[in-house]
Amino acid sequence: TKRIKASTGGDNAPITVSVEETRQTPRLSEAIEKFITNNQEGPKPWGRNELDKYRSFLQFFCDQMENCYLHELTTDNIRQNYVNVIPRYPANVTRYPIFKDSKGNLLPTDKIIQIAKEHSVSVCSVRTLKQKAGHVQHFLNYYIKEELLEPKLLHPFAAITELKTIKKKRPSFNDKHLELLFSKEEFRTGKWFTKEMDFRFWGPLIALYTGARVNEICQLDVGDVITDAETGVVYFNLVDEEEDEDGNVKSGRKTLKTEAARRKVPIHDNLIKLGILDYVESRRKKKEKKLIGGVTYTSSDRWSKKLKTWFNHTLFDEVGLNKHVSEKHTTLSFHCFRSTVINFSKQNRLDRRIMLELVGHDEDLELTVHDDYSDVYNLKLKQQEINKLNFNLDIDSFFRWR
Repeated sequence: TKRIKASTGGDNAPITVSVEETRQTPRLSEAIEKFITNNQEGPKPWGRNELDKYRSFLQFFCDQMENCYLHELTTDNIRQNYVNVIPRYPANVTRYPIFKDSKGNLLPTDKIIQIAKEHSVSVCSVRTLKQKAGHVQHFLNYYIKEELLEPKLLHPFAAITELKTIKKKRPSFNDKHLELLFSKEEFRTGKWFTKEMDFRFWGPLIALYTGARVNEICQLDVGDVITDAETGVVYFNLVDEEEDEDGNVKSGRKTLKTEAARRKVPIHDNLIKLGILDYVESRRKKKEKKLIGGVTYTSSDRWSKKLKTWFNHTLFDEVGLNKHVSEKHTTLSFHCFRSTVINFSKQNRLDRRIMLELVGHDEDLELTVHDDYSDVYNLKLKQQEINKLNFNLDIDSFFRWR
């Protein structure tokens, strides 16, 4: 655009005109779309989870900055409207009805922060704050390189990037916890199967005997239970692809946290004793796609919402299990099945490298340089190791699917 300035010298003096060139910049919403599109069309596009994070974090930044033009961004308004806000903004805000109006829309940010403080709702962890700040910085850096923004706009983020992360340990379930969690009579009567709540029975049991993440379990398809032709071992095939109706492999609504999460996990003898193979066959005959009945897909929690919500809230309350362990630990949740398997493998000296493959690599089971270059273990060895998982549950008293 051109900004024209005119001035007159006197009655007969000529009019002087100066033309000042200014560069037009897009609004934030347009700039964000261009940034995302440019990355997704490049050589290293983000996976679905990371893409969703960028969209979510950048949309919040856009809303806080009232979708201004790029050139209207300043260190002061970024600090005031974003950097000073996100440490006080509650985590998982969309899950709480108290933060929504009668139409289901989120309340204004200042009102949400006020309500969160009044109800002692947890704010984001330091790790999440750094993620949010980092994603916005990446976006701003893109336009700094395009020479549409100045580098000084990154200065306000130092207040977040310099925060020290106090990492809490993930607790494991002990024998008492497991006794309480599996004390529900439905684990022995099988009543959940008559109410299309199969996930309440199989979800916790599969987690206990695999160490798999909740979404990895819930997104399993019937076709992901496979018998190895060479060894005869039956295993869960944890992948992020699925087959369409014609049997063609495609990318669907499955996701995995890391590349190492793609793995084959032999089915524990206790799951087989409880009839999981017969259950799978019954699902196959009914031409059901998902392995576990009752799971549904949501954009926020993928396939795991029903199981997580029931387990982390309803079940804990019903069996009277206190989620709090100590100030050094996170609260108990479904994810603790994973740390329970990992802890058991440590305390009972199971083969660390095999367990790495079974759980899909974990920071609590560190890799060595040599592990990056070794082949995967054969299914027989993995089967032998996973069958060593024993949590003192009276499996014979559980419902047996027939």
